Amino acid sequence: QVALPIVYRDFRGYDLPASSSLPRGHIDFENKNGAETGIVKNTLDANGKPAYAKEGQSSLTTHGAAAFAQWFRDTAFVNKPEVGTLILHRQPNGSYIFDNQSFFPLDNLGWVASGQEPLRGDNGNPARPRNFSFTSETRYWFEYKGTEVLDFRGDDDVWVFINRILALDMGGVHGAMSGNVSLSNQATRLGLTPGGIYEVAVFQAERHTTASSYRLTLHDFTTRHTECSALCGNFIVDEGEQCDDGTNNGGYGECAPGCVLGPRCGDHVVQFTSGEECDDGNGQNNDGCSATCKIEIH
Repeated sequence: QVALPIVYRDFRGYDLPASSSLPRGHIDFENKNGAETGIVKNTLDANGKPAYAKEGQSSLTTHGAAAFAQWFRDTAFVNKPEVGTLILHRQPNGSYIFDNQSFFPLDNLGWVASGQEPLRGDNGNPARPRNFSFTSETRYWFEYKGTEVLDFRGDDDVWVFINRILALDMGGVHGAMSGNVSLSNQATRLGLTPGGIYEVAVFQAERHTTASSYRLTLHDFTTRHTECSALCGNFIVDEGEQCDDGTNNGGYGECAPGCVLGPRCGDHVVQFTSGEECDDGNGQNNDGCSATCKIEIH
């Protein structure tokens, strides 16, 4: 499985009258409906967040840059952040999928937990109370191989940025929609080079109390793993090696092939041809056999 860190931000829907004693809610949530692309700019801003693209223009579902900037930033008295983990499970074809057609990660958190927002019925069913109105962002680093494909299905807004460039735009307040990004088809536009390390960032918003789903599929995004192993002959005694003098020819008192110690004083074998008279396996004197493997007479 693949575990992605994910940050949620809980909002109050804009569904209370101005006279209410509770916070009225964010103007972009539970307010207007309709699919709408072009809400965000083509590249992430300096802080790695989506930048509002419709300042000074009419927008079907949003209300300006200042309100939009709060979607994916911790903002006191506006949203409540929660950190979680998105678990993608490996499939028989090697892809990794998170799929939840009833996606409500904040049911007992955020404004609901503080008693400032009531749970609402999933698809209007009061028997399934849910905490609507939230955003999420998750990021994943990968090594580009040229075979990666990302699939997404969700509601409402979904934006996928790869190498900080917008690759998928499913903005607006809408039912579940599906989108697909084949990186090989957009490699030039996204600035991808085989072997390069890049980030995929997925931003999502749930803005209407009808339903909520989230399905993320990563095809071939897993980075190849490297394995460290000892290299005999590099003059470094790596893990599992006894020695390494670079040549490892195995003469007396030297390192042998395979980076193991060769014949030597202290190996419990008396090497008469190398001048040893004894070998008690230690390097101590005054015990009958000296540290140089000579018999001691007391």
